[in-house]
Amino acid sequence: MTETHIVKKNTLHTDIQLCSMVCGRSVDVIIDILGTYCCQALFINALFFILSNIVQWIQKEFDVDTSSFFSGKFYGLLTVTFGSYVSYKVSELMVDAFLKVFKDSVLACRMREVINPSNSSLACINVPILLLYRFSKYLHNQLPLNLGSLDIHIKNRFLGSDNAEDDVNEDFSISFKSPRLNRGRFKRELAVISGYGLGTFLLLGGSLHSFTPSELSHPGAYAMPKLSLTADGYGYANSFQKRIIQTIGKKYGCHTCGMISDTEKYIADHQPPSGVVKRKLSGKYISFLLRHRLIPIHLVKPEQHFYPQCNRCSIKQAAAVAKNRRESVTHFGRFRAYHLCPTTFFVSRVIFDTKWSKLNRKVK
Repeated sequence: MTETHIVKKNTLHTDIQLCSMVCGRSVDVIIDILGTYCCQALFINALFFILSNIVQWIQKEFDVDTSSFFSGKFYGLLTVTFGSYVSYKVSELMVDAFLKVFKDSVLACRMREVINPSNSSLACINVPILLLYRFSKYLHNQLPLNLGSLDIHIKNRFLGSDNAEDDVNEDFSISFKSPRLNRGRFKRELAVISGYGLGTFLLLGGSLHSFTPSELSHPGAYAMPKLSLTADGYGYANSFQKRIIQTIGKKYGCHTCGMISDTEKYIADHQPPSGVVKRKLSGKYISFLLRHRLIPIHLVKPEQHFYPQCNRCSIKQAAAVAKNRRESVTHFGRFRAYHLCPTTFFVSRVIFDTKWSKLNRKVK
């Protein structure tokens, strides 16, 4: 029995060696590279999460909330696009600095060759730009002659090329002869990384108000209009509507603060609140027009919907509406799937720009 066990153990050890020789790659280096990528991915998402909370605090200081339609969405767009770019670039610098610290290590040198964090020509950036150029070239053939320079315009302006002789490399690399290469590279990286981040953010259910403080007299940062229920006047929700609101609340949380709890009894919150609507209709000019039937009421009375709301936010809202006071609620530390939006570009960078073939080369 003992001899059989030894033979099996040696056979297993030999199989691992043979597998490593066949693949031509060191298993230890591969594990270290994958571990480095995992740490970088965690750092990217943690940094983006911190940045989104900082942006929310800034909006709170400048009185920007979900009632601020344009400014709130602007901050949200800035957070997703520029935040994704900053998160990735900082993580790239961190990995580069870490590998430079251990530059005397053979393992670190091999990892630096494979990962190449400071690579200036990434396929995950060049491919989308190439597709954009190809699309503009297709439009060039479809447009009238007076608009036929569209692909040249996109190439020169967006891609940063100033010379008509510049061309696109068919092997997913783009050559540029512009004297301002650094600025052109920054524009390309910012555009592509922002596009990756924004697309992922929207696909994961985020809205541009997701990082904005929730104003109590408006649908909050976590409000989902498609899942809201139409309210019939100022009355409370019926039993059927309450059950639906409770189900939505347990799954998606309070529309104001984002709290998700299985034990919380969510309230069917009128939005806008009935007190706000009544105050609006009792205004001097609107009440005069309604009293003399000069305008129909549906033109001035907003349609109300039910959203799930926790008891804590409901109490705050009742106090704010009673005092006719504008008040917003922050939601620091609430994590949602759309906080992972910078990950998409990083994954594409890992897939398309990891130089696994360099594992076979000897370190000089």
